Amino acid sequence: DTFYWKAYASFLIKTGNADKALILLDKAEEITFGADLLFCKGTALMKTGNKKEAYEIFEEAVMEDYFSHKIIFEIEPELSLDAELQSLIKYFKLEV
Repeated sequence: DTFYWKAYASFLIKTGNADKALILLDKAEEITFGADLLFCKGTALMKTGNKKEAYEIFEEAVMEDYFSHKIIFEIEPELSLDAELQSLIKYFKLEV
């Protein structure tokens, strides 16, 4: 189950600890898997300035579970202004 991993990672990202969230999410990947964790990881990567890797993770996450992409904006509402991210989401909307 990914609920608690996602909740704690989201908390870390929201409180300015995206680096710690990435460490947590790496540990989570050893135990469990879920698109929600990928969305958290992508968001943490964006917050640490790793946009290229973040977009790759977002792409994987959206392919896994398109409808959970709203997690991104729950964690970091400002990312709704990111044109490249919006474009990626819209592209996969057509695939669903």
